[in-house]
Amino acid sequence: VLIVDDRVAQLRLARDDNVYYEQALKKFKHAIYMARYVQNPLREVCALDNNPGNPEESDLFQLQLHPYQSSVPAVYLRRVFTRELCMEVVNAGVCLQDAMAYQDAYSELRFIPGLGFRKVRSIIDKLVVEGKGLRNRDDLKTVLGLGDVVFKNCNGFIRMIE
Repeated sequence: VLIVDDRVAQLRLARDDNVYYEQALKKFKHAIYMARYVQNPLREVCALDNNPGNPEESDLFQLQLHPYQSSVPAVYLRRVFTRELCMEVVNAGVCLQDAMAYQDAYSELRFIPGLGFRKVRSIIDKLVVEGKGLRNRDDLKTVLGLGDVVFKNCNGFIRMIE
């Protein structure tokens, strides 16, 4: 028996109710989000940071992680959340092929040093929309058009299945 806190799954369900599995029952959708959280909790928590333009409206702020969380200024809380997510993504690394397999799995890529919201959007456009594939690490520079500095910053944290 595995007991899992379902707060992340509930937040994802509330936001993405009509995005995935439109005809499915709510309990089925909730079970899918729970399973995705069990498989890769970091990816699901990164996906809660879904509003980089207005961080206070991000689903990440809906998680009550501490009783005094509401007394901390949102700007400081945002900085702490971002720093901790960056540290965890750096420790785990991101498999680029896995990130392309799911519609919102690119959320982990935003927390890799050297990449941000805009660069990740252009990477997703080049890989998914244009259908370009990556064969090796050198393709990160050539296909994605990453500069030398950005490539050096993010290269060590991206895993690729070659």
